[in-house]
Amino acid sequence: MSILSMISSRVTPDMVDQIATKLGTQNTLVEKALNGAVPGLLAALLGAAKTTGRKESFAKALAAQDPSMPDALSEQFGQNADTVADRGREALSPVLGDAPLAAFTSEVQRVSGVPSGAASALTGLAGSLVMGALGKASQRDGLDAGGVLSMLQGEAGDIAKALPIDFAESFRGAGFLEALD
Repeated sequence: MSILSMISSRVTPDMVDQIATKLGTQNTLVEKALNGAVPGLLAALLGAAKTTGRKESFAKALAAQDPSMPDALSEQFGQNADTVADRGREALSPVLGDAPLAAFTSEVQRVSGVPSGAASALTGLAGSLVMGALGKASQRDGLDAGGVLSMLQGEAGDIAKALPIDFAESFRGAGFLEALD
């Protein structure tokens, strides 16, 4: 099962409604934000993790992931949304860098139309989904960080196709899709 398929199967309409209610925003905006943020983060992580110094950060972040996260995310988010979002941002920050992560979040807000606080929470939630799915794939398939990156590179075409056009243009302009070009 591809990483995108693993994540997509976990993001149900009920989950989107639950997230929208917690964040006080429309479920259509939450769905749009997640539809862009998830493949966007996969592309951004693939690009960043290939650079010197960031691959080690990716390996550490990957090793720290709870492989049950993609399956338990809805329950965990329902119990403490801030903790789930914080964990996602904490996993992404060493790999992407603080400024690029903030820029990514800004693009999610601008393109999806969610309020800024919701964009930060949604980026963190997407980070938890993405890193949890990568951690699960790593454990399931016995892959180290290099193996996970190779697997992602093999899915690069599907990741590019999954990006809505408005997010693709925005993320490409901000330099987050270099690994897909």
